[in-house]
Amino acid sequence: MIEDLNQINSPVRFSHCCDANKIEFLDVLIYRMHNSIGYTLYRKTSDRNTLLHATSFHPGALKRSLPISQFLRVLRNNSDPDNTKAQIIVMQRAFRDRGYSKYTLKRSLDRAYDIYNKSCTTTTMLSQQPTRITVPLLYHTASDQIAKVIRKRWDLLASDPTLLPVFLLGFRLDGIVT
Repeated sequence: MIEDLNQINSPVRFSHCCDANKIEFLDVLIYRMHNSIGYTLYRKTSDRNTLLHATSFHPGALKRSLPISQFLRVLRNNSDPDNTKAQIIVMQRAFRDRGYSKYTLKRSLDRAYDIYNKSCTTTTMLSQQPTRITVPLLYHTASDQIAKVIRKRWDLLASDPTLLPVFLLGFRLDGIVT
């Protein structure tokens, strides 16, 4: 399957590692947790995690939205509240190192919590772990080919009954997951 995906004319290259207890995919680590599945942010060791500097000449709206979007990433991609808190602290330090003020980061984190909480329709949804993880892929001319390879090899994923209900692929176009 990996070889088939890497045959596609695309700048994206896939790799894999075999582990019965965890899967690293894009920026998410999905892992077994007793009788359930947990997930957290994942960074490759080669990832430099470079953030836009606060004094850059990029538009102000972009610099204001960046911390909000990164905090939302932390909130949405963690099933464990302790991991969430720890990763928020790491994210705050990274932004502080790039010149963002404590006030800006506090306001951004508050806004991210507001958005995150509003995205959940009820308070019970906040305490439940989701049953499916949507894997958003940026739409590319090769997206149809990637989906075709995944459908062709779906039996590999379906052979593990714990994974079958978990993954839902979505292709992102203009900021919308379809």
